[in-house]
Amino acid sequence: MLWIELYDNFCGKKVVFLKHVQKCRVEIWFLILMILLYFSIGCCYEGYRLEADFIGVSNVHDFIVDGTDFTLMILPLGYALNVVLYFIVRALYVVIIIIANLILLLPFRLVALNKKCYVTETEYLIYKYSYMGALLLSAVLCVILTRFTCLVTAALYNGIWAVFALVFVLIPAKRILR
Repeated sequence: MLWIELYDNFCGKKVVFLKHVQKCRVEIWFLILMILLYFSIGCCYEGYRLEADFIGVSNVHDFIVDGTDFTLMILPLGYALNVVLYFIVRALYVVIIIIANLILLLPFRLVALNKKCYVTETEYLIYKYSYMGALLLSAVLCVILTRFTCLVTAALYNGIWAVFALVFVLIPAKRILR
């Protein structure tokens, strides 16, 4: 288990040691963050690999029906089908990331960050800095793994989990900060 013990000053203030419940919340937060990064980076990389044709349109040279050459009609239809399938798969990746965010972050928000519990400043700073570090790491890994080609999808997939984490964890944690 990841035991967070901070002994020195943290951001200029004396650190109040985390209690057992707070340590468990921070460990669960790190676990959720790793799973969300996995989905975001994995979907971005798989989308990059999908840029190859779904259908081998380039292999169609002579499409002849009853003595008439239909090659010029089939090629644009094949390319259009490739584009449609590509966007359908990308949209499914967005849905998968949104569902994973809801499944992981909503129970964490409702159970761990409800109004009955309190968040210390140290715990909030751990949430905040780990969020910023994970967002930077995810963006850099997505851009590197896709070889600087899928910048928009990398921003989209990282933006989805970043907004969900901000809404379900960071803002509520700041509200119940003591």
